[in-house]
Amino acid sequence: MRVLGPVEVTSVDRGPVALGGQRQVTLLAMLAAETSRVVPTSLLITVLWPDEIPQRPESALHNRVFRLRRAIGAAGLTIERRGPGYLLPVRPADTDALVFEAAAGQLPADGGDPDRLHRLADEALGLWRGEPFLGLHHVPSLRHAARRLTETRLELLERLASRLLDRDDPVSAIPYLRRAVAEAPLRERPTILLIRALAAAGQVEAAQEHFHGYRQLRAEQIGLDPSAQIQAEYRALLQPPDSGPPQERATEPRTTFTPVPEPLSPIVGRERELDDLGELISRGHRLITLTGPGGVGKTRLAVELARRKWDGNAAFADLSVVTSVEDVPEAFARALGASLASADPAVDLRAAVCAQDLLLVVDNVEQVRSATSVLLAVLSHCGGMIAVVTCREPLDTPGETEFPVGPLAVPTDQAPAPDVRACPAVILFLDRVAGRPVLAGGDQAGTTVRIGQLCRELGGLPLAIELAAALVRSRPVEEVFGSLLRVLTNDPGSGQAMALRAALLWGYDRLGSSHRRVLRRLCVFAGPFDQVAAAAICPDEVDLDLAIERLTVLGVLAVRRHEAGVRYFLPRIIAEYLARHEPAEAGDATQAHFQYHAGLCRDPQWLDTDLFGRIDVAHADVVAALRRGVDERLDDRATHDLATAMLLYWFRRGHLREALRWSERITARFAQRPELLARPRIVLAGVLRELGELAAADLLGDDAEWLVTAYGALAALADDRAEAQQFVRWTSAAVEVAQERAPRRLTDGIDTYQVNLGWAYLATGDHDASLRSFRAFLAGGEGDDQWRWTVEAVAGCACALLHLGRTRPAALALGGTEQLLERLDIPVTPWTRRQLDAAYAQLVQRPDGAELVRAGAQLDLPALVALVVDRP
Repeated sequence: MRVLGPVEVTSVDRGPVALGGQRQVTLLAMLAAETSRVVPTSLLITVLWPDEIPQRPESALHNRVFRLRRAIGAAGLTIERRGPGYLLPVRPADTDALVFEAAAGQLPADGGDPDRLHRLADEALGLWRGEPFLGLHHVPSLRHAARRLTETRLELLERLASRLLDRDDPVSAIPYLRRAVAEAPLRERPTILLIRALAAAGQVEAAQEHFHGYRQLRAEQIGLDPSAQIQAEYRALLQPPDSGPPQERATEPRTTFTPVPEPLSPIVGRERELDDLGELISRGHRLITLTGPGGVGKTRLAVELARRKWDGNAAFADLSVVTSVEDVPEAFARALGASLASADPAVDLRAAVCAQDLLLVVDNVEQVRSATSVLLAVLSHCGGMIAVVTCREPLDTPGETEFPVGPLAVPTDQAPAPDVRACPAVILFLDRVAGRPVLAGGDQAGTTVRIGQLCRELGGLPLAIELAAALVRSRPVEEVFGSLLRVLTNDPGSGQAMALRAALLWGYDRLGSSHRRVLRRLCVFAGPFDQVAAAAICPDEVDLDLAIERLTVLGVLAVRRHEAGVRYFLPRIIAEYLARHEPAEAGDATQAHFQYHAGLCRDPQWLDTDLFGRIDVAHADVVAALRRGVDERLDDRATHDLATAMLLYWFRRGHLREALRWSERITARFAQRPELLARPRIVLAGVLRELGELAAADLLGDDAEWLVTAYGALAALADDRAEAQQFVRWTSAAVEVAQERAPRRLTDGIDTYQVNLGWAYLATGDHDASLRSFRAFLAGGEGDDQWRWTVEAVAGCACALLHLGRTRPAALALGGTEQLLERLDIPVTPWTRRQLDAAYAQLVQRPDGAELVRAGAQLDLPALVALVVDRP
């Protein structure tokens, strides 16, 4: 059974098997896309009879299955009835898609014999005869399956080319990369690799030409410049060979990895552990789990490992801010800079990593153990990726290497003062009290021994030692030592957890009432926050800045550098202890948190990049506020703004499945307020289109900008379905609203709608309206940046004029635009190309038609515009 191209079945003995009509082929494709899985009867009926369901649909489906089963039986295949649907049981060798995926998976993660690389690639790629499920992409599930297979094929081409480049064989890599670029012209990784391969093969001019072509295509199709990595590759091409060290080259196509946090203080006493972990990585261990109790320093060790023992890209996934299992894929997507558009998030996460060398630190996995399955799904397909996980217990998964992280070494009770000072736990304590000379004075040896005793009683736990050191910075040394040692000696509990509890709660008890109140209210934050956000949560605190400074000095609040400024966060383990010790503030802190973050999202707009920046910085808390607004039914208008902002954010950031998942909850939340669903539904229409699910959405709204975007989404849906009349309807509505009411920044690009509208009118047979639309664009679209559209509009005028019987201007215009389209390499859609070819075929059969076409090829663009708009 072959699906990598047109769907067909071949028998070894009899050759191609006759499947019957189109419904038979579609039925087989639906079952083949879900090999060895049950496809529900209701779905098959909907797909096979989309317009009018037969009176007895299940009987009609059964008859189709019976005939198909009899047909494919000649090839040794069958169809089984299972429960609510049907199933196509197959072996891996029964379908070309499974054979392809198996062959692609055998490509070595690194190195390998070059002949074997070529053989595996040729075997896998040779199975392709065209787009998967060719001709059946009107069925959403088949379109998704085709996209998944195409993505796997692109990954294979990229991995193969990367391996060949690693082996200094750019000449062999270039053909594979050209195929990848031809299939996905805007995809960054094959473009970077192709520029690199061309340059390495000595084809520098070709590499420069490819960069300029990519830049032009990117500007035309998405209005953006090439990424910083691709521009760095281009700058490297311009570097003279003997001009000194080359400029920094981009090693990978992405800069959107969430960076590993930058520590504010040095790590102490972990040199041996860092060396051991570096050795594990060098020996090929790809899943390393740092285990140990809370506060032992697992996260700090993982961060330092990424900074000091790893030279490549590193990313950080913080699962401590994840409050729901459903949020796990997005947490990984934010860490890896991925866009979640596939039904299986692992597909998109793997595409983000691809063949790159990457160390991913996954922190606090015990928070959501289900994250393990997502991580393994990515690791198993990305040979250059290494995961360093922090968890209180091992993951218990195959291939895991557990690395227990113990407390710092402490001195024995009989150790002399010099040996005490050399112990890692004491070194950490003295480092954290730097700035206060605790060993100054007469009895330095006695104080040193007391410090050793304190570190020993604290079990060598780094977090407890740092909290104790923070207390010493603000209180008399002997008071802290005496009080802490009494608590630790008299408390019936034992172990490291008790040591941490004693250090934390002793310091907490010595906070003033206002500082305690601030700390309890700050527990409402799900992620890092700044002082502005803290002020919104603590509006009645006069000395809030002083309180935050005090809490930071005591080590209760941690500080994190961020490009948006200094941000604070409450370590999760401290929040857990506080929750057990004293209940959190009443609901007014939660309400203030909700209102503040709803305010960040007030009146969201499609083009509001500042909004998306604010959400990037406070993402965990904005999502937490949205969850409260939806689940606890807080203020409708504020929840509406939060919902719309987050749907827009997920849509613009490419997290389409996250948007789709939340849209169901948002729709249920506002079931009694349908007027508040208008904007969310508009965003949902865009999400559905991007996912290829072209089900109509009920779009409402009075805002001009939102209406233009909504009509544009509907027009795109109609265009995808080849519904010319609907495309005309919605495109005309978008143009009308934009010209009458929308802001200038939106109408600047709306003129190009007229060109698409002209083609749509041509498809409906309204040639006069088609000519008017093309001319409307030409009347105002002669700017320097509009030449591509101008050429296409003149070509459209030629087709419309021909249908209206005006042969001479049609022939001249067609000859001129065909020359420009070819010379300037302007892409047109396949449908537009068919219209131009049909017009050419008609014209050359008429008297003087061929001569007029050749004459038109000599005209420049201004002359062609004047010709089709009847200007002298």
